[in-house]
Amino acid sequence: MTLSYFEIWKGIDNLAAQKGLSPSALAQKAGLDPTSFNKSKREGPDGRKRWLSMETLNKVLAATNTSFLDFMMLAGDKITQSTLSSGLPLINFSDNQKENLFNENAMINKEQIVEKIDFPCFFKPGMWALEMTTDAYDPIYPNGALLLIDPQTEIRRHDRIVVQLEKGPMFLGEFLGKTNEILDLKTLTTERTLLSLTKEQIAFIARILWVSQ
Repeated sequence: MTLSYFEIWKGIDNLAAQKGLSPSALAQKAGLDPTSFNKSKREGPDGRKRWLSMETLNKVLAATNTSFLDFMMLAGDKITQSTLSSGLPLINFSDNQKENLFNENAMINKEQIVEKIDFPCFFKPGMWALEMTTDAYDPIYPNGALLLIDPQTEIRRHDRIVVQLEKGPMFLGEFLGKTNEILDLKTLTTERTLLSLTKEQIAFIARILWVSQ
């Protein structure tokens, strides 16, 4: 249950109208450049679609006191009871190296699920929650934060991600780009370490879709 490019911008326009604002006024209210949501800014000079980042969307939702669920409804997505049902698999950050915790699709194996939670956001099958049990990523993701992880959503440049190494621990990072063989990442720890990893070094990468703090 992801939002398309057109649905996201539809949600922005509908949210602005609901609040009695123009898209420019909505951008200003969120502390953004007034032209951020102009029609002309929604595509690059080469015609490539410009997606709204989760950081930008978070600012808009916070500024307008709008929940993500309400935004999805404004964007025209259909919300069903199964979407809102409880039972999102939860793991702790410190548990990430348990044997056979994940399958080949970066989803938690059913036999490894020992705890489920009600998550204050939508979710779809395959998603899971990650509870931060370390201060290493503070203040971006402080100890106790819950992260919504979606292994099935396409990862784009500058997305925040969970990376599980084939031989090594899980870490949180930012996706910078890739070639045929190399993925460039930056850790989200204080050091912001730059990494270039081969595909063979990585068990999986999954997008951090939402955070509840």
